[in-house]
Amino acid sequence: MRYGVVALLTVVLIFAGTAGAQPAPVTVEADSIVYDSAAQVVTAQGNVRVTLRRYRLFADGARYDLRTQIVVATGNVRMVDARGQELRGRTLTFDARTEEGRFEPVEGIVDRERRVYVRGDRLDFTQDRLVCFEGFVTNCDPKRPLYHITARRIELIPDREIVAHHATLYLRNRRLLTFPRYILSLRPGAEGTILPGLGYNSLDGFWVDYRIPVGMGSGRGRLYVKYGAITGIAPLLTQAWEERAYTATLRLGRAHLVDDRPAFNGLRYDVAEIGATTNPARIGSGPFSWSLSGTAGWYSELASGVATSRLDGDLAVETERLRVAPGLTFAARGAARISAYGTGATRTVATLGAALTYRLDRHTTTSLRYLYVAVQGSTPLSIDVVDPASTISLGVTRTVPDRFRLSAGVAHNTVVPETTLNASFMVIASPSLEVGASASYNLRLSSFDDIDYTVRFIRDCIDVVARYRQIRNEFSIEFGFVGITERRGLVPRTTRPGPELPEDAPPRPGEF
Repeated sequence: MRYGVVALLTVVLIFAGTAGAQPAPVTVEADSIVYDSAAQVVTAQGNVRVTLRRYRLFADGARYDLRTQIVVATGNVRMVDARGQELRGRTLTFDARTEEGRFEPVEGIVDRERRVYVRGDRLDFTQDRLVCFEGFVTNCDPKRPLYHITARRIELIPDREIVAHHATLYLRNRRLLTFPRYILSLRPGAEGTILPGLGYNSLDGFWVDYRIPVGMGSGRGRLYVKYGAITGIAPLLTQAWEERAYTATLRLGRAHLVDDRPAFNGLRYDVAEIGATTNPARIGSGPFSWSLSGTAGWYSELASGVATSRLDGDLAVETERLRVAPGLTFAARGAARISAYGTGATRTVATLGAALTYRLDRHTTTSLRYLYVAVQGSTPLSIDVVDPASTISLGVTRTVPDRFRLSAGVAHNTVVPETTLNASFMVIASPSLEVGASASYNLRLSSFDDIDYTVRFIRDCIDVVARYRQIRNEFSIEFGFVGITERRGLVPRTTRPGPELPEDAPPRPGEF
C-alpha cells in the first residue's frame, strides 16, 4: 500500500510542476502518508525520505505544500547531496523551486574534500552560499578540535572562501585572537592559513612567518609577516579585487624574490605597486585568446641600494588546450613585456612557449616543451633580471593517488649552452607519513643545482611539511590544514580523514 501511494504522489507532483518552471519530480516515502487534495498538502510521518532534484532529505515528519513547493521537515532532519555535503538539524524549511532553505539549529559537513564542519543556531543556504549565525567552524575532528573559530555570522562560499564576522580563534579551548572579519580561502592554490611556518636559511637565519587573510572592501588578500633573526620584520600586504572584465591588485611592504637561480633567490626589496589584468578574451571563433596587464610602482632593493619607479605593460596571446590526437594535447603562449624605469632605462622581454602533452595511461603523462626568451635593453633592478633562453625539455610523470608520485626530465638551453637533468619522487610510507626527494644536476658544471628532501606528516586536520635544501643550506617547516593549504608536488589523496558520520547516516558520495 505504501509504495502505491508513493507512485501516485510522484505522478501528482510531476503534474503540479508542468504549469510552472517544470522542476524535477519530488518523491515522498514514509511509514504514514496523508494527501489533502483540497489544500494540495502532503503530510508524512515516520522514517520520512524525500527525494529532491539535488538533495535527499530524511526526517521524523514532513509537510509538503504542492502549490508553494515548500517542504517543512521536523525531528532528526538530515539533508545530503551527491558531493557529500550533509546538514542536520531539528527543523528545516526548504523551497524546492529555488533550492533555498533554513535549518534551525544546524550542524554538518559542508565540504567533505576540505573537511569543513559547521555548527550554529541557524543556517540559511542557497545553491552557492551558506550563512551560519552564532556559529562554530573547523576542519578538525569536531568532537575535540585542535582549533576552531566561533563567530556571530559565518559565510561559506563553496570552493571559494569562509568569511567569519566578529570571529574568535581557539586553540583547543584556549582563546587566542579576535578579528572583526576573518577570511579563510578555499580556492585551489590559495596560500591562506592561520598557522605559522618556521625555518632557517643563510639570509634570514632562523625565521618564523605568519599569513593572515584580510579583505579591503570587496577585495581579498593576505598580510604576510616574516621575522628573521638577521633580517628583522618584513610585512607584505597583497590584495586582489576581481571584476567581470579585469582583476586589480595591490602589493605594499617588504618582499623577497623566490627564484630557482641561487644568485637571485631571496633578494629583498620594498615595494608599493598597483596593477590590473584583463580577463582572457577570445579572438574571433578560433582557439586563441588575449589578455593585457599593467603595473605601476616603486621598488627599493635592500642589498644594492637601487631605488626606482617602474611602469610595466604585458600583452599575452595563448591558445586553449587543443586535442591533436587521442591522448595528445597542444598548448602555446606568447607574450611581450615592456618596462620603463625612473632611471631612464627601458627593457623589452619577448617570450614564446609551446607544449605537447601525451597521456600514456591514466597515471602516466609525458611532455615535450619549448621556451624562447629574448631580452632587449637593460634593467637597474636585480629583481627584474631575466636570462635569454632557448630551451627544449622532455619529461615524464607517473602519479598513483594514495601511493606515490615520480617524475624525471631533461632540459637543454642552447643559449648558454647547458643541459640539466632532474628527478623527484614522493612515496606514502603510511597513511600519515610521506617521504621524498628531488634533485637537479647541471651537466655543464658537473654539479647539482639543487638537492631537496621532503617529509610530510598528517595528524587529524594538521598538515606539516618539512623540507631541507642541501645546496642552499635551507630548512623549513610549513604548517597547514588538510585540504585547505595548497601542497604542490606531493602525492594526491583520493580520500582524507575527516569527521565521522553517524552510523545511520544517509549514503556517502557515490552511493547517492
